[in-house]
Amino acid sequence: MSERRTTTDIYKELTTLQEKLNADEQQWTNVVGRNQDAPEIKHARSRIDRLRKKFKKRREQEILEISNARKLVPLLPSKTDQELQQLAFGIYSGNIFTDRHIDPSDVEHMLGMIFMPLAFSDPTTLPPNIGCIYEHVLAAGHMGINGFPTFTSMKMLNIEDANIVFQKVKQITQEYGIPKDL
Repeated sequence: MSERRTTTDIYKELTTLQEKLNADEQQWTNVVGRNQDAPEIKHARSRIDRLRKKFKKRREQEILEISNARKLVPLLPSKTDQELQQLAFGIYSGNIFTDRHIDPSDVEHMLGMIFMPLAFSDPTTLPPNIGCIYEHVLAAGHMGINGFPTFTSMKMLNIEDANIVFQKVKQITQEYGIPKDL
């Protein structure tokens, strides 16, 4: 049974053959003159063409596998109204830290440092409908980064639930005002 080769392996072989072909062409040009139809040159060219086709086909297969794997990632389920209300009060009271606490200009490079599971995960394994990432402040580690807590765990809300929770936080803030201890 033949071992499955990666695109990297095929690309390395293709590059090696291309270099060999260039060297062979130079040698045959020096020996035979400008004869591009020498059997060795034709053979090398056909081998490179076959490898290019194999490389292209394998790359297409890898892209398809990645997109299929992405489709198999389950969507985040919705939470109950009671859970959403508890989250909203937790965010309002400062007991829950979310990705929305990070300045929008810093989110891209800070998110993985604050929620460490993101730094160590493959983006294709994350659900495509993430609306908010959060964690209870009590779960924060001992050391923070740039004044933010760090978490070795995280929870996620889908987009619809995140919109509902932050609407509830806004309503709670309008009703009770900004907490004094924040």
